[in-house]
Amino acid sequence: MADDGASPEEQLLFACRSDNLDLFTTLTSTSDTQLNVNTTDSIGRTPLHLAVMYQSTDVLPQLLEEEVDVDLQESKEGDTPLHSACRLGEEEDEERRNWIVDQLLSSGADPRVRNHSNQKPVDVLVGAAKERPLGQELYRMLREAEAQAGFSQKGDIVDEDDDESDGGTPSDDD
Repeated sequence: MADDGASPEEQLLFACRSDNLDLFTTLTSTSDTQLNVNTTDSIGRTPLHLAVMYQSTDVLPQLLEEEVDVDLQESKEGDTPLHSACRLGEEEDEERRNWIVDQLLSSGADPRVRNHSNQKPVDVLVGAAKERPLGQELYRMLREAEAQAGFSQKGDIVDEDDDESDGGTPSDDD
């Protein structure tokens, strides 16, 4: 017998778009099926993209607890959820936007990923969204995250120079 209702993945997309925490919780706690939390809609947006775009602040933290890929790019522009968050530029939403960006960065979103226009998330901050105090705060937050990501990728420089086998410090070799 065919089920004419929405699939679990379609329901998940709806829950993330509408900030429906009850539906989200029901879907993610049901153990009889494997829910794909990285599913996409018809234009390649993931549940995370939708939760960000629609500022679903109840669902977002719970979604980030799942095995969600925070750096998946949607197909049209190649934006990650972090790009989408940075595009939220209405003045009344800036505090919420910064909170969303912080949530994404804390969950491992890479601020160095470029979209199809070769833009990093920090590059999509333009005009008043970048000039207002909360926009400047976001700009600093993203730049610091980029620097931290670059440093983490290179490793801990201090540990690489720490060679205890020679019995001295690197400056003792002079």
